[in-house]
Amino acid sequence: MKKRMIALLLAACLGAMLALPACAEEFSDVPEDAWYYQAVGRVTRDGWMTGSGGDAFSPDSAAARWTVVYALWNLRGRPAAVAARAFSDIPENAEYAQAAVWACENYVAFGFDDGTFRPEAPVTRIQFALFLYRYDKWFGGRGLGGVWSGPLPFTDGAAITGDMTDAAAWTNLHGIMTGYSDGSFRPGRSVSRAEAAVALVRYWTDLQPAGGVTV
Repeated sequence: MKKRMIALLLAACLGAMLALPACAEEFSDVPEDAWYYQAVGRVTRDGWMTGSGGDAFSPDSAAARWTVVYALWNLRGRPAAVAARAFSDIPENAEYAQAAVWACENYVAFGFDDGTFRPEAPVTRIQFALFLYRYDKWFGGRGLGGVWSGPLPFTDGAAITGDMTDAAAWTNLHGIMTGYSDGSFRPGRSVSRAEAAVALVRYWTDLQPAGGVTV
């Protein structure tokens, strides 16, 4: 009986190990010395983000709109969307279909006037900051509590206007996206999948930038 119980326990442990999501070491394009290695491991292990196909993560590729809302939806615990409506360019069986509707219902990300969501469109750095800021305002409660009144601490801060100003200021204050070593934020630049992974982990664990890495 004792041997049988041990065998069952070993089988259960092995099954659990086989069921684990992909980790950073499983991606051929994520070297162990990469500044985003740990973050990729975390977001894929916890199911916030997935690989890009095969054994690739594509860290330098732009993060798509569906990737970002899918990650935030997973952070929230994959809640069911209230509305049954769907976007015309998202198949009902797409793994991110509910995430897109949920993001729209909760004012995190919106669709377009033509009824599309444009899931494959790249997300710019300022759009990513805005999505995360909106998410935190609704679910984290750590917004600025008002409109940012001072100048942004970036050399290209003048290019960031409206509600995007609050988002950029907030991500900077919390050490989530602090800009580049030249003092710029580069709001119109596409956020890479590696940058998105690092920013998500910083947000979730309240980490501060370390080791000279900037996002």
